[in-house]
Amino acid sequence: MKKTCCDRETLSRLLRGSRNPEPTMGIPSLKGWFSCLPSGKLVRYEERRKATKRDLIHFYTADRKFLSFLEHPGRRADELRGAAGIIGPDPTILAYEPLALQIEGIFWSRAVSAYCESLGIPVVPNIRWGDRESFRYAFSGIPVGSLVAIGTLGLMKKRKGMDGLARLLFKEGLKQMVERIRPKAILIYGPAPEDVFGPYRDVIPIHRYPSQIEIAHSRKEEN
Repeated sequence: MKKTCCDRETLSRLLRGSRNPEPTMGIPSLKGWFSCLPSGKLVRYEERRKATKRDLIHFYTADRKFLSFLEHPGRRADELRGAAGIIGPDPTILAYEPLALQIEGIFWSRAVSAYCESLGIPVVPNIRWGDRESFRYAFSGIPVGSLVAIGTLGLMKKRKGMDGLARLLFKEGLKQMVERIRPKAILIYGPAPEDVFGPYRDVIPIHRYPSQIEIAHSRKEEN
């Protein structure tokens, strides 16, 4: 998917006003608005009109379902104001992609998040990384001590090959994130196995939210 954002003039003003002292490809810095976790649930972007002032709107869904938001976030801003805030966009980042494409995904997630903050919409930074080289950029622009969010769908499989590699890279990236950002809490959308997150549970509050797939399976079992 080609990641695009707001018009270039608006984005240019936004990036000029962003303060990021590190040489990180011009990735914008976020403010980290949330001092505590909202008390509601996570609501998919495509169901944003159902969100309440206690909920967070998230983008852990197919890229095509929020492409229009990446292209023109200003046009969609009013549709997000019914919630407590949003979790930053989560464009697909793949470990086997060229590093330039991985950085592009990180950049647009951060740029659109910063743009939403400039419109007064609170944002929980979404953290996503690919291969080890992406670690240099994946945590850029996130204030130390922030409340952060991570999606784990498709990354926790214990199989050999690429699935197993994805899990290994996730564990390594998680360690890097904890050391660099020292988050006040982590929101997890999807599975949170003990061998991956267990080492951090005693030092960082971890809040797991079931994915839409888990919710659907649970409803089937109830019926």
